[in-house]
Amino acid sequence: MRQFGLASTLAARLGEVSMALQQVGELRKQVDERKKEASGNTELLTALQGLEKKMEAVFGIAAPGKEHEPLPSAAAALTGLLIVVDSSDMGPASDAAAASERWDETAKETLARWAAFRKDDLASVNGLLEKVKLKPLVISPMVPGDARVAH
Repeated sequence: MRQFGLASTLAARLGEVSMALQQVGELRKQVDERKKEASGNTELLTALQGLEKKMEAVFGIAAPGKEHEPLPSAAAALTGLLIVVDSSDMGPASDAAAASERWDETAKETLARWAAFRKDDLASVNGLLEKVKLKPLVISPMVPGDARVAH
């Protein structure tokens, strides 16, 4: 029973992290497009470049030893732990359970930073885009368990 609960928690968190990674990818493409459209507007270009740097530092590939784990690291760790927990016939070993709890907590912290980034940093840049009549940066809603299926 403990194995199922742990696997369910890991799978749910992995789904949230995967959705956030997808959103980061979509946002990067939009930032590249707006940078091309912002030609000559140094204030806007600087803001877009700053947003890009922050995205990379917080959600991209961070150097080892940083205080925050980037989304790809959290996704890889959760995937590995899910495989270990799922493949055990005897239930999760105590070290796997402890690691799962730590990575679940790390993933939650990373997702909270992503939510704050969307709320604060994105709003600031979107204000500048609005001033110069360019399309705002839009992130598709994050719905855990939402399989992107056409209806």
